[in-house]
Amino acid sequence: MMIIFLVLITVCLAAFTQGIIGFGFALISMPILSIILGVKTAVPLIALTGFCINLYLFLKFRNKIHKNEIIFLLLGSLISVPIGVNVLKYLSENFLMILLALIVFFYLIVSALKVDYKISYNCKKTFIWGFLAGFFGGALNTNGPVIIIYSKIRGHQKDEFRALLANFFFFMGIFLVSNHIIFGIINVNILEYFLILIVPIMLCLHYGFYFYGKIIKEKFEIIIKVFLGIIGLLLIIKSIY
Repeated sequence: MMIIFLVLITVCLAAFTQGIIGFGFALISMPILSIILGVKTAVPLIALTGFCINLYLFLKFRNKIHKNEIIFLLLGSLISVPIGVNVLKYLSENFLMILLALIVFFYLIVSALKVDYKISYNCKKTFIWGFLAGFFGGALNTNGPVIIIYSKIRGHQKDEFRALLANFFFFMGIFLVSNHIIFGIINVNILEYFLILIVPIMLCLHYGFYFYGKIIKEKFEIIIKVFLGIIGLLLIIKSIY
């Protein structure tokens, strides 16, 4: 019973956070659930619940996305995921985590200096950013930071930012969950946890989304940068230990 309670608290906090800022569910829940349930249970459970979360957000923001932009991001990602997976054979995971952390911190420094770094939409540039996201997704299961940085340098407003993340993670989630089902990773035990957790998760997501509407643009930008900084620090810490 205590395990269920701890899992419930963790995923509810993670879902509430995702409702507010558009990401963070896996970032918060994965380390804790891996300790409580084990990695083999945590990964498919987060993939399945995360897919439902992104479906909800996808439906909320489906009219605010540039379709060509998401198509080229997804194409780049799907091509580079297997490349990222195979790169692990030749480069250490620690090196790749430090590299991704440096990209995150470089963006935060440039942003803090108020350098004009905005870029206009271009299918080739978008494909490259998608490729980079898929590469780190395949190598480290961490494609979020690249997509977040891409959205910010595109100058997306609050709703556009949320829409891009929701669409990207939703379609990538289809690919991920499908693979988990095909390879039998999602079993009866995972489904039992899923059925227990899904209603509280969606309620917390909804309440988080409500608070999102109350946040002004400037505070939203600060929150995003703080979470990016946390991601960068976690990558550095993980690479050291």
